[in-house]
Amino acid sequence: MMQKLIRYLHLIKPLAFDFLVTNLTQEHELLSKIHKLIEYRKNGLTRMAQINIYKELSAKREKYLKIRPLGSSTFRIIESSKPRMNVCNLPGFQKLDYDERELCAQIKMLPESYLKFKELLINECEKSKGIILKTARSLVKIDVNKTRKIYNLLMSKNIIWQHSQD
Repeated sequence: MMQKLIRYLHLIKPLAFDFLVTNLTQEHELLSKIHKLIEYRKNGLTRMAQINIYKELSAKREKYLKIRPLGSSTFRIIESSKPRMNVCNLPGFQKLDYDERELCAQIKMLPESYLKFKELLINECEKSKGIILKTARSLVKIDVNKTRKIYNLLMSKNIIWQHSQD
């Protein structure tokens, strides 16, 4: 930048030239600071005190991204960063065991709804001497991924079972 301005040195006095260069330097610094503040705001920062934490966490993340093994999935990072539902004070919470509470928080389902689906699946399983995932999906009529997670949990606890091959 200075080299471009030296061409115009003969047009203005040296003191005015120094003043111009100083002001242009300050303008450049202010613009870069404004761009940084805009970036912080885009990332959700609203207070100056949050910037140091943001910088520290960004540095840690960059360091992690450099050392993580090639081919590792970012799906786990995205999955774990999803906010979980707080089910502690919801109706039916006390009737759930630890695994069921975790499942309800993970799939964002009310404990009461989970208990109704669980009862429905247990009744159908006992009535038809076993249940398959396809039947569970048609009974519950919610998101297939949530149905699969509920089905897998109940199967792993031997609360429901698949049809026996007679």
